[in-house]
Amino acid sequence: FVFQRLSAELTSLLLVGSVSEQLEDWLCNTIGEKNFKKWKKLELEGYQKSIQVLTLSFIPACERLIILTERFRGILKALQLREDQKVVKLAEIADLIRILQSCLKLILEAIQRISSQERLSQIFFECFNDKVHESLDEDYKPKVRLESNSTIGHDLALYIKLQFKEKSQSKLLDEFIKVET
Repeated sequence: FVFQRLSAELTSLLLVGSVSEQLEDWLCNTIGEKNFKKWKKLELEGYQKSIQVLTLSFIPACERLIILTERFRGILKALQLREDQKVVKLAEIADLIRILQSCLKLILEAIQRISSQERLSQIFFECFNDKVHESLDEDYKPKVRLESNSTIGHDLALYIKLQFKEKSQSKLLDEFIKVET
């Protein structure tokens, strides 16, 4: 319930500009300048580190496993030709390669989703920064205008929806669980 209410109030604040007394109090006394900067830094760092781990570790690991599996399939095929026997079913090796390729595809899709969420969070933080400063200082002039960019409203609503959705397993995690180990 709290998340639904906060989501609705943030959406109302960022898209319409109306602020309830409770939200204004939360912005001024709980968030404030210091906590806002810390929140922004940690969130953006989280996105960047996630992309970095996926890019520098998981992608090369999947690629290496695919290459090693292909080499193994070649060695088995050579042994079959040499001895005129079936050593191992090559279909099992092909299945392993397909699974590894699926994992690689999921990782690449995850990187795209994280990059998209990082972009949305940057937009959110620019607008949210304006609203925090407007709550703290009546004379503050906002830097971001919804009227100047037609996609900001949609991006803000999408970001808030992503942040306050039910905390169940993510789609990506569901897809990884489906992939055979």
